[in-house]
Amino acid sequence: MNIDFGKAIKELLYQHDAVILPGLGGFVSEPAAAVVDYVQSTVQPPSKKLDFNPNLVINDGVLVNYIQKTEVVTAKEAQEAIEAFTKNILDSLEKREIVDLPGLGRLYKDYEQKIRFMPEGANFNVDSFGLPAVSFKPIARKKTASQTSTAATAAATATTLSTTKKKNHWAEKLLPWLIILAAVLLAFSLYVYFRGGDNAGQRAEVPQERVNVKPSQETETADIPHPADDQESSDNSATDPSTPIIEDETDSGTSTPDETEPTSTFDDQNGGLPTDSDTATSGGTAKTIFIVVHSFGSRSNARKFVRTLERNGYEATSKKHGGLYRVGVEIPYRRQSAVDAMIKELGAKFKSKPVAVDY
Repeated sequence: MNIDFGKAIKELLYQHDAVILPGLGGFVSEPAAAVVDYVQSTVQPPSKKLDFNPNLVINDGVLVNYIQKTEVVTAKEAQEAIEAFTKNILDSLEKREIVDLPGLGRLYKDYEQKIRFMPEGANFNVDSFGLPAVSFKPIARKKTASQTSTAATAAATATTLSTTKKKNHWAEKLLPWLIILAAVLLAFSLYVYFRGGDNAGQRAEVPQERVNVKPSQETETADIPHPADDQESSDNSATDPSTPIIEDETDSGTSTPDETEPTSTFDDQNGGLPTDSDTATSGGTAKTIFIVVHSFGSRSNARKFVRTLERNGYEATSKKHGGLYRVGVEIPYRRQSAVDAMIKELGAKFKSKPVAVDY
């Protein structure tokens, strides 16, 4: 049975929007508007362009009924003829061949193994079928002076609007960055402000009593925290002006025994160290001892005094004991005489009673 399936599909496309070949795909006609070609000065009439959809593979019975009526065969025979035609097309496509359907177009497979369709350009729109392309010529008209000025004004207005839009466009682009920059500057300002507030309490305080003070003494003691910065911790500290006050800033009542001067828990004579009569340490190895120069209840005052000791050439450090900050220097020694000499030197230089503590 010799059936021209290309002709059958073409005839059905004038009556239906789609004709499906089961197992292969569907030929779909889609409306297209009139096209104006300004180069060739022609107008193409409205039409229906043909396309191929490989996803339409379910049999809708349109082609089977058409073959059954035109070829006077049974539905089964028509179905078998359509399946054989579809199989031949698929075999040809697998061989990378181009299948030509007269009156419709060509089927082929691309490098992605997808079925593509090139239509012949036939118009399946019954209403505009057979209409030729219409040629036209533009009509040249002379513009009056008023029309020319109006056009120039419109062009200038359009240019102004375009410039304004560009400026607004740049402003919209820069606005988020400006907001981010302002936020960063604000955060940095707050950081500097609060850091400055923390350091404000560490500024050197000017002694209130500057009368009868030698310039050398004033220079040495200018950076030493004034005893008035901390409250009295015991009656012994109140009677001895050279003893640093060691009560913590947060304590508003009477000091506890733990907040007293370190001298109360060590022997003032030798601090638990060997005396001058003792021999050097065994093997000649030097030991390290911590000499407390002042004790503070305020951490900021302790830091200031550490810097004062360092400026005077000492290896200063601060150690917390109970609620107090002990500030002094660590020195290596082999004999008690070296420790006593350093205690005497520090006491004379910083107007205090240093205590040697063995940590």
